[in-house]
Amino acid sequence: MPWADPPRPRPHPRFATQALLVQVAVLLLIIGLGFALVAYLLHAELERQYEQRALAVARAVAADDVVIRAVAAHSPGPQVQRRARRYAAAPECCSWWWPTTRASGTPTRTPRGSGTG
Repeated sequence: MPWADPPRPRPHPRFATQALLVQVAVLLLIIGLGFALVAYLLHAELERQYEQRALAVARAVAADDVVIRAVAAHSPGPQVQRRARRYAAAPECCSWWWPTTRASGTPTRTPRGSGTG
């Protein structure tokens, strides 16, 4: 098109604009890293809680007299599985038996009926 003006070069952004864009980019990067760190830590804590719950179920099932007799007789049968499912489905599973443990693996309280808890 012969009658159109030639394109003009685009002006460079001012220094203040460039500095603001860099600040916004750094701020967004820090916020993103912060969210990633929080998500990682929450995931690790949730995994630890599930491990503690599984350990509590295992301890409660292992302390059940019916389970002990069935395993000692080498014939666990379906009653052991039913009991394990019942313990796992219970709210606050087995906290009455063996509550949460410390990082060292030692219980914070002793089981009820042991005379020391």
